[in-house]
Amino acid sequence: MTQTAQDGLNQPPDKLHALADMQYWQQTPLGAAFDKDRATGDQQLADLDTTSRQTVQMGGLPNPPGTHDVGEDRRTFYDQIGLTKWISERWWQDEGVFYDDPTPKMDVLTRQAVDRLGSPRYPSSFSDGGDGNSEERYAFSYMHDSSNFLVGAGADDARLFLAAGGFPRTAPQPGTPEYRIAVEDVKSRFVSCAWRDPLDPNQVLNLSFNGSALLVSPMR
Repeated sequence: MTQTAQDGLNQPPDKLHALADMQYWQQTPLGAAFDKDRATGDQQLADLDTTSRQTVQMGGLPNPPGTHDVGEDRRTFYDQIGLTKWISERWWQDEGVFYDDPTPKMDVLTRQAVDRLGSPRYPSSFSDGGDGNSEERYAFSYMHDSSNFLVGAGADDARLFLAAGGFPRTAPQPGTPEYRIAVEDVKSRFVSCAWRDPLDPNQVLNLSFNGSALLVSPMR
């Protein structure tokens, strides 16, 4: 899987997206690589077992420091040094963990602060209350929903929201310190593994830096 994933980083976006398809049960490239690694693990465990049996049959060989002959605990040399355990743990590893969302989550206090600020302004995606427009109410509904709060909306979404007193409505002007800070914030966001674009219902965060757009789309 490591080699397949590394090779994907050198591919154009369409091939990278195909490689990183999260529906790994449909024999995606990474899914096939995982199956191949598991088959390799099967063979490695079988080889260790064969080697251990041959060593016992030969007998009379000195044991490496810190190890002993197979006794009542029935632990082979490879068991004792941890190699069998290491291969077995890789074999039993759940494939789904490779696709867990790495986005840093907001903590409880931050979530409460977001709720206090946003609920009066964006009371409902179907409501005319507050001072938010329909796009902002929809975005806050997504952000506030319990099924997305710890997944879709992360810590950096909360930082942006609280710093702007809600969803930003104006864009920083190129060449200003505010623009430079916003660019660095976006770069820091992606470095932290928050891989989605920020929630931006007013489409003001499509910053460009050296001619390249830092955000792919205004709303996820």
